[in-house]
Amino acid sequence: MMAPNAWDVLLRLGAAMASGFLFGPDRERLGRAAGLRTTILVCLAAALAMLLGEAFYHEGYAAVGGGWRPDPARLAAGVITGMGFIGAGVIVRQGMVTRGVTTAAVLWINTVLGLCYGGGYFLIGALGTGASLASLLLFRSLEGRVDRDWDGTVAVTAAADGVETTELK
Repeated sequence: MMAPNAWDVLLRLGAAMASGFLFGPDRERLGRAAGLRTTILVCLAAALAMLLGEAFYHEGYAAVGGGWRPDPARLAAGVITGMGFIGAGVIVRQGMVTRGVTTAAVLWINTVLGLCYGGGYFLIGALGTGASLASLLLFRSLEGRVDRDWDGTVAVTAAADGVETTELK
């Protein structure tokens, strides 16, 4: 396995930017915390991390004559862990409604797609981009057709000498 040349690096980064760009308009249109630039940056950062992990692998392998092989996936695993913290930051609970879960998922999938493109796995990245966009954009209309069993909260306030619990129905 050879280290990527400059054109290969540009191709990988370009694919990551394009993939991140495809997710951005939907988030931007809906006014979400992670919009166009954020999705591009997340995907690009993951691709750079994967390229860096691959560079560490090649440099470490060459430095010791092939006897030691650093694991480029370790840096990728750290990136995914870090994205979990950022994703958790966009999830907000407002009363009984939780918002931001889809935005966090978009950031997470963009991270994984960036790792695919950064690692040079264009087919996996392209298929993942297509499947993710389909679930994000096409399935939105199906969500509205799903019956939901909403929970509610009822608060009863009474004076100490007021209503008995047996009177409540």
